[in-house]
Amino acid sequence: MDKLTAILCARPLVSGAALIVTLLIAMAGIFQATFVDNLEAAFRSDAPRYQTYAALKKQFALGENDIFVLVEADHPVDRRILDAVSEFSLDAQLIDPVAGVVSILSLRDFDPQTEDFVPVLDLQKAGTNLPIEQLRAASAHPLNINKSLLSNDLRQLSLRILIAEPEDGNRELSAYADIVSALQGAFDNTIGALPVESHWSGIPLLRLDVIKRLIRDQAVLNTVGGLLGMLGCMVMLGSWRLAVVTSAAPAVAVIWLIGAMGHLSLSFNVITNVLPVLVLVIGFADAMHLSSNWRRQGATEPGDRLQAIRKTMVEVGPACMLTSATTAVAFLSLLINDSELIRGFGVAGFVAVGLTLLAVIVVHPVALTIALRLGFIDDRVFAPRRVDRVLSNIVSSATGFVFRYAKTIAAGSLALALVAFALFSQVESRYTFLENIPANAPIAQAIRNLDAAFGGTQSLDVIIPFDETNDERLSQSLSRLQDVHETLEPLATPYPVVSAWSLVRAMGDPLPPDYRDHFRDTLETIQSRQQSALISAGRRQAMLQIMMPDLGSPQTRTLAGSVERALNERGHDHFLSGILLVSAHISADMIRQLNWSIFATGLFSAFLLAVAFRRPTYIAFALLPNVLPIILVGAFLFITGTGLQFSGALAMTIALGIAVDDTIHLLSRMKHHEKEAGIGVPIIAALGDVGPVLISTSVILVLGIAVTGFSQMPTIANFGLLSGLVIILALVADLVVLPAIVLALGRKTPVYQGTDGLPGR
Repeated sequence: MDKLTAILCARPLVSGAALIVTLLIAMAGIFQATFVDNLEAAFRSDAPRYQTYAALKKQFALGENDIFVLVEADHPVDRRILDAVSEFSLDAQLIDPVAGVVSILSLRDFDPQTEDFVPVLDLQKAGTNLPIEQLRAASAHPLNINKSLLSNDLRQLSLRILIAEPEDGNRELSAYADIVSALQGAFDNTIGALPVESHWSGIPLLRLDVIKRLIRDQAVLNTVGGLLGMLGCMVMLGSWRLAVVTSAAPAVAVIWLIGAMGHLSLSFNVITNVLPVLVLVIGFADAMHLSSNWRRQGATEPGDRLQAIRKTMVEVGPACMLTSATTAVAFLSLLINDSELIRGFGVAGFVAVGLTLLAVIVVHPVALTIALRLGFIDDRVFAPRRVDRVLSNIVSSATGFVFRYAKTIAAGSLALALVAFALFSQVESRYTFLENIPANAPIAQAIRNLDAAFGGTQSLDVIIPFDETNDERLSQSLSRLQDVHETLEPLATPYPVVSAWSLVRAMGDPLPPDYRDHFRDTLETIQSRQQSALISAGRRQAMLQIMMPDLGSPQTRTLAGSVERALNERGHDHFLSGILLVSAHISADMIRQLNWSIFATGLFSAFLLAVAFRRPTYIAFALLPNVLPIILVGAFLFITGTGLQFSGALAMTIALGIAVDDTIHLLSRMKHHEKEAGIGVPIIAALGDVGPVLISTSVILVLGIAVTGFSQMPTIANFGLLSGLVIILALVADLVVLPAIVLALGRKTPVYQGTDGLPGR
């Protein structure tokens, strides 16, 4: 570390010029940065449930890329609106890859006289004024399930725009933007030209909305985060000049990171979008330790403040490297997760930590050297500051309290940890696609409107065997389909069940003798895209869909469990799938694996400290203070009934890796004092040295993390909230619990006189 710093500081202008070159290269990569939503990719894995779902997508048109439009009028639907719907349906089908439009005009009845299927609402035969009775009959049609196509009051109708899946199953999100734009243009020229109100919804629109928010967040969070970090440094260091120098390393680290992701074609998504903020706060925390140590040495040894830079890097640099190692461990612990997205976040985070460490150990000494030689920093920066006295008094008061009640605090902390762990273990995992957007977002309101009007635009899918090779087997298949359909209906209430049996019901009661032929004709008549939503491409399976809102993973799992039990009791061969069920179960598995990552990070970090400091007892010192904040936050989630989202579990894992930094700096200073004779109690002296800095860096961390409150992504805001809470609790644990454990396990000195490390004997 000393040699590297000497080389960098010997020719600071050359080093600075080299850094500028790297920044120019990185900035070229920034313009290549891309954003993806990854709503489904979060659950893409080798897990059996996801593989079953992926196979199902090849057999059925699941409609997860379909677009829904709710049209509301102040008066009952009239001929003008229906003509506009007809015109829009024709125009929409000219847009690739639209496979069709389902509306009230799509309904067909079988005419026994002509032995053909005729429209329920035939606009060509209808007069200028469509009779209200005909509209009411259409609304009451058996295939207008849950009044999803036309409401009872005839003032709401919906359109489902069927989007064909690409052959390879992948379509760029930019293509959806073009599709939606073309559809909305066609809509505005037809239905939109009438006095109606429309609400557009569907997964493609949700994904596009997420992308817009990711791009906006990247600009806002980095700018505001940098300003808040610098402001925090100004307050804690008491010098705007030193704050500017301290901000150089984290600023460079962020530019390097975004540029590297652009050059490497790594996209930002709903998880990795928070990485630049993490780089900022980690960089600010380490740079604050370096600046504080350098200022302290420069004040006590004013002879050579350039030499103090090298001494600071030797004393604090290894601790910064160790803190980066523990944070890297937190990111690497994510590699045990089945989710490709979370594993990718772990790898990207590992790289981000490496870039941050490189920026801190290279940029900070160079920036400080240049600032000194140019006279940007002068003797005023070393003057005593009021904030220093305030922080020292806080640490002194806390240390005196801990010294007097060390054993009580240690025992109480252990008891609290056990209670909190018991509560944490009962926290329920939760996930919903809507947690990715604000509740007041237009797309969220549109989804709620559609769900309220028609039951839901998502589905829980039940797949059963189906065989139509001859009349006998078709009869058996339809009988099975009827039994499953009628078994599901009371379980799914108030949500509708849609299946091929819905088509059979529309033939009347009792069924005509040749209903099997009519059923085959119906399948042939309806568009293949609609047919494949009911019967698989090979016509070997039938799918029943419980159309429902995205209620959240606990409710979805509960409903799926009821369906499983009911169908098992009936002895039906079946399996359940769909993106709602996949996300409900895999999110729970992901969160469970993230919990293992949390505790693995805590245990390994404690072990790493023991190895790095060559003190096995440090495991006992560090374990409880580092795990306690996590389980306290988990207990908080249980008590408040919030539940644990996977963004929250991610936050606690990464925040733990960051929070260990304070422990490392404290133990590093304690080890330093253990080597000095006559220093008294090393932990007390260490608190006096770095306690104020720990408070300062924690304030910087919380300020930086708090910037996520400006995010338009609730998942990122939740990530920031829980991360900040962990960091605050970790600070309290390091100032109170850790020294209490050290004192309780060691020989306690009977008299405490202050944080100078010289208690009386």
